Amino acid sequence: GATAGKVGGQEGRPGVWNHVAANVSVQNNDVIPTSCQFWSFNEAELNTVELIYEAGEYEYDAVEPFGGPDNLGDPDEVLEALDDTGLELSSTHIDMEEVEDDPEGVAEVYQQFGEVALIEPYVNDDTWATEESVIEFAERCNTLADEMAEYDLEFGYHNHDHEFAEIEDGDQIAYDIFAEEVEDHVHLQIDAGWVLTGGEDPIHYIINYADEVSSIHMKNMTDGDFVEVDEGDVGMRGVATAARNAAEVDYLVYEYDDAPEPFESMEIGSHWMNRLN
Repeated sequence: GATAGKVGGQEGRPGVWNHVAANVSVQNNDVIPTSCQFWSFNEAELNTVELIYEAGEYEYDAVEPFGGPDNLGDPDEVLEALDDTGLELSSTHIDMEEVEDDPEGVAEVYQQFGEVALIEPYVNDDTWATEESVIEFAERCNTLADEMAEYDLEFGYHNHDHEFAEIEDGDQIAYDIFAEEVEDHVHLQIDAGWVLTGGEDPIHYIINYADEVSSIHMKNMTDGDFVEVDEGDVGMRGVATAARNAAEVDYLVYEYDDAPEPFESMEIGSHWMNRLN
């Protein structure tokens, strides 16, 4: 019962789902801090500082901006907003090429906010087409994770659905190759909704790659469409339980891409994830 809909009954893979259910059947009492991805609230047309103050009205522990230093705004103003609200900057979505081009400059910006995880949010289909291209991408992530570790920062990757297709030159799922090739200090951010849309069970990936999974996007979807966290085909209680019992997850991150009612959704996300805790 951890996931709803087609995934729970995929043909030919009952052993996987039974294994998953067995491993998340008992829930411990650890509370996982909650965060929210600011891409969710694009329709509000507010900057990072303004969104921090809005998030501070609800029971989040942290925030996750996007767009790198240019979209972040004045770091001093961001620090002041975080201090005023009691929130942390847990992680940020940033183009890995921006980090590769100026690792020291990027690190200097984000070091001000603590041990932030820098997350590449998307790379195109070609990256996931062959075993060679997947391994090459994993090596890039390993290199950046090594470089950022020198600044007490993390580097990682956030999935969509196309990573869960089989590679062209074999029968392996591209993301499995990637997750096996990255080193343990690469931050894997599992997006539950996109894993399900890709035809796989997010709980399976949380358990199988528990050493690398450090945060989870609590995104819900139905037939490829974005919905509220408590409305779609992903069994969010099961995802949170797997995060708590099978992995050492730093944050549960609320995301609802371009939520039509951003502040209502910000409240729903906070309320629901705190219920899960």
